[in-house]
Amino acid sequence: MTRIVAIVVALLLALALAAPPASASPRCAPPAPSRLDAPYVYAMSVVDSLGWLRQGTMRMPTTGPRDASEVLAALAQAQGDFACAGKVLAPFVKSDAERIRTSAETLVAACNRVRASTEAMAAALKAQGDEASQGKPPGGRTADERMEEAIQQKDQAWGDLMIAAADSVGVLVEFRDEKLTGRLLVTKEERAGLKSRLEKKFGKSIRGGRRDEQDPPTMVAAGWYEILANPRFRSLDDARVEVRP
Repeated sequence: MTRIVAIVVALLLALALAAPPASASPRCAPPAPSRLDAPYVYAMSVVDSLGWLRQGTMRMPTTGPRDASEVLAALAQAQGDFACAGKVLAPFVKSDAERIRTSAETLVAACNRVRASTEAMAAALKAQGDEASQGKPPGGRTADERMEEAIQQKDQAWGDLMIAAADSVGVLVEFRDEKLTGRLLVTKEERAGLKSRLEKKFGKSIRGGRRDEQDPPTMVAAGWYEILANPRFRSLDDARVEVRP
């Protein structure tokens, strides 16, 4: 096995992804959010964004020998999914609610970096084929070097994205004097709707919370579910006296 093939295999394994869906990602055209300042509306969009991220990761083949053209096709599809992940959140950068606006800005930028890192991996893989047929360009980087840089870019981008996505749940939680109050900023009905959307996107297994074997978007979604399912967090229309979680 050549070094470049070993790097590609390691990359695919590191993503810890499932088999790719049979069809390509449809062009995303999310409807305009009804309320840019509503925590529930933003939270629903974050769940949708996580769903796009998971779909992008699922594009990548992880078993059996794969030729470069197949991997390049998967990377191209994944780029579209990652672009959609940012697109569904982009309207919220104009929100008047500071927490929502800041969260959206961070997440959109992180989604764009993940998409760019996927593009860099595709370019590095294509360079490997060009190098094999034409030789290394004089003074240029080798395909191995380009792939190593792309992997580092990917790791950093995904790390930043998962932190931002996990932190975004803060828009659902009420703070008073910078302290957690134990109340969520969604009603009981909205809370149930968020749990239902999470289960639809990620399966009912997320009811069990975060697990090491989960892919990154699913792990973040499971973390969101843990908070929404925690009875110590009161809904906005819950009249119970304050109980800090």
